[in-house]
Amino acid sequence: MTGVCARLIERNRAALRPFEEHRLFREAAAGTLPPEVRNAYFRYEKRYVDQAVVVVAHTLTKAPTLD
Repeated sequence: MTGVCARLIERNRAALRPFEEHRLFREAAAGTLPPEVRNAYFRYEKRYVDQAVVVVAHTLTKAPTLD
């Protein structure tokens, strides 16, 4: 791990902890995450990202300037 990565992780340790302790990420790290759970998670996240893109695109089309 590079110095930059180590510093970012250390500075954000409190924010990262809930992710590291979440069952999904613990099981993925251990290699015990069932494929159907992983696939369901990715389907959910894909829908979230798809909607976020729509929201950002709509906001940009309505904004008077890019600022």
